[in-house]
Amino acid sequence: MSTPTRWVIVDDTDSKIQYSGAWFQARGTLDNLGNFGAPFLGTSHGINANGSLSYTFSGSRVIVYGTSKVEQSGANGHDPSWACSVDGVSIPAKDAIDFSENNWILCEADSLSDGQHTVKVLGTVLNPSNTFWFDHFNYVPSSSVSLDNVALFVDSSDSAIQYGSGWGPLRDIAEMTQQNGAKATFDFTGVQLSWVSMIPGDDVPGAQTSATYSIDGGTPVSFLLAGLTAGAMEPYNQIFFQTPQLSPGKHHLEVVHGGNGQTTPLSLDYLVIQNAPVPAGSSSTTRTSGTSVSSGSSSSSASSTASAGSSMTTSGTPAGGSTTGVSTSSSGDTSGLPNNTALPNTSTGLRSPTTKSKAPIGAIAGGVVGGVIVIVALVALFLFLRRRGRKQENAVDYRPVASPSTVEPFNALPSAPASHQVQQPSSPPNRSPVHFYPIQTTGKVAQATLTPKHYALSQSFTTQSPHLNSSFASNQPPTSGLDGVAVPSGLFEDESLPQSGSGPGRVVRHEDSGLRLPAREEETVLELPPLYTRG
Repeated sequence: MSTPTRWVIVDDTDSKIQYSGAWFQARGTLDNLGNFGAPFLGTSHGINANGSLSYTFSGSRVIVYGTSKVEQSGANGHDPSWACSVDGVSIPAKDAIDFSENNWILCEADSLSDGQHTVKVLGTVLNPSNTFWFDHFNYVPSSSVSLDNVALFVDSSDSAIQYGSGWGPLRDIAEMTQQNGAKATFDFTGVQLSWVSMIPGDDVPGAQTSATYSIDGGTPVSFLLAGLTAGAMEPYNQIFFQTPQLSPGKHHLEVVHGGNGQTTPLSLDYLVIQNAPVPAGSSSTTRTSGTSVSSGSSSSSASSTASAGSSMTTSGTPAGGSTTGVSTSSSGDTSGLPNNTALPNTSTGLRSPTTKSKAPIGAIAGGVVGGVIVIVALVALFLFLRRRGRKQENAVDYRPVASPSTVEPFNALPSAPASHQVQQPSSPPNRSPVHFYPIQTTGKVAQATLTPKHYALSQSFTTQSPHLNSSFASNQPPTSGLDGVAVPSGLFEDESLPQSGSGPGRVVRHEDSGLRLPAREEETVLELPPLYTRG
């Protein structure tokens, strides 16, 4: 039969327990008894005479815990003694030991049918100076049991507890780690959680160290792992830490080991979760060390969610191996739960990490300034390149020319002297004289006021730029701003010129690169390139 990992804990103060006899309650008087830890919640019910108690539950297993503090009575007996039964049927009782211990199993029934049962405990006290002590019940609940307002025992073997690397078994009792930074996490539903375990003895290092726990991502809280001196008994059921009271709802616990292979290990035997119902349709806010975490609630009870095997992150708060009972209540009243301020951390040089750092204002400002500088540099580079491009576009290769109105690459006719008279040499033999006609443009007319004029061909002839005004016939110098062009000698002494003088001739000055129409057969055309002026 597999061992259940979740049990409901019923403390001796639960109002559903029926006591018969002169029972009394003790609180704190047995805390330092033996090495099995203090009674659950630090309370017990005792009787110095014969008495009984009973409790009805719905489940399949039940264990009765008390304190074994007896003396020998007769050859094989002890006083006080006890006997247990379930539904009137006797179940085996566990023998007492010769020294006093809390958290001792008095009797156990592990093969019950799943359903409602009544467990009864009978205490027999022969010597009124002796006391029979009852502490609490643990039982495995049926699925129909509401877990609202119950204390839930969760064994370290529960699958919902997530162990990181570095964890391993501590004999057959608990889980432990000696790896620095090893983590364990657990999600749970409740209002408080306690981490309970043993402190191992001589087989592991005993140097003091610490670990931390955090709830819902809040500030980690440091707790002490005190370790043992050589030869000391191993204490069990030690509360390593207990969380403050939380808001009802789901929570996340994370525990991180701060020691190493040369220090006391971090171990876990079981967790105790105090459940409470979650108000329907409400959202709860958990505050841990100044950090608030909002957790949504549902209509289902917190305890039933915990019993379903939700996982929880385990973390540590300073308890230093305290044997004080877990602060929980099985009666449903959680108002009496202590807020459990962590015990002072006696280890030196340790600090709790801060929650969240402030926004890095310096880094943000530096980034903004740097971005602005980059943008300004890019704009300046763009303007510089643009300005240089414009200068290159406007640059013109000016070279000395015969006339200020003539620009290369076209070779214009050289300017005439002041008289604008050019002596034309005699025509070569067998060559007919060329009849000169006004220069005609092939493109857009440069000046609309100019009218073509006819020149009389003679031994000495006069030519003038088409930019001259109508007074060109006189031998006056050209008007200011207008350039005269003289025809050099031999200009028309080309073999390509027609030999016949029968056809008329004309001179054409081109002003653009437009289409050139072929000349008529009956005339001779002298084509001149366009004239360009400086821009």
